[in-house]
Amino acid sequence: MQYYCKIFLGTHKESMNVILDSGSNLVWVPGKNCQNCRTYTNKYDPFLSNTSKISNEKVNITYAKGRVSGGIIEDSISFIKKHKAGSSELTDFRIVLVDKEENLTGTLSDGIVGMGIDMEGKSRNSLIYSLYETGVISTPQFTFYLSDSKKLSRLYLGNIYQNVYLRELKLDEDKEKENNKTTDKETITKSNTNIKYFFIFHIFMLI
Repeated sequence: MQYYCKIFLGTHKESMNVILDSGSNLVWVPGKNCQNCRTYTNKYDPFLSNTSKISNEKVNITYAKGRVSGGIIEDSISFIKKHKAGSSELTDFRIVLVDKEENLTGTLSDGIVGMGIDMEGKSRNSLIYSLYETGVISTPQFTFYLSDSKKLSRLYLGNIYQNVYLRELKLDEDKEKENNKTTDKETITKSNTNIKYFFIFHIFMLI
């Protein structure tokens, strides 16, 4: 089973499907000129964004199965498409624009968002710490609530235990069906805390 969600990159808010990986810290997406990339993935073109900055820094990332390599760009990244004051958007965030990938057949997402920390202590390489340092969340923590229903799965950013008024993690399914107009653009924030949660809509079962 693979759980993944959407992120939005650049000023044109290009949608990319990503795995949320608790075991790494870097964010990567395939670039427009990626070699050997899976044919079914979306490819990011930084030249369509007014805020994209391309560097000469190169990165290689190796997983237990598969590896990617590419160059660093800086651009905006968000979990919601329509930016609002206090939302999750980060500017000048470091993203690996992959130009070569190997042995990723069967991975259904476009890329990966690492939710871990940078072992060298560089917050600019950690999405969760960057959200914390810019005041989007009050603590550098996150929580997954995963269900076999894509309407019930959640990504919580911040410390869920700080807010006694936070709604139940498992929402009533019938009520959720009545509110089926909810989209992946929505973020919910309680007025007395900096906890946000996002709907993870895309769930695939591999047979």
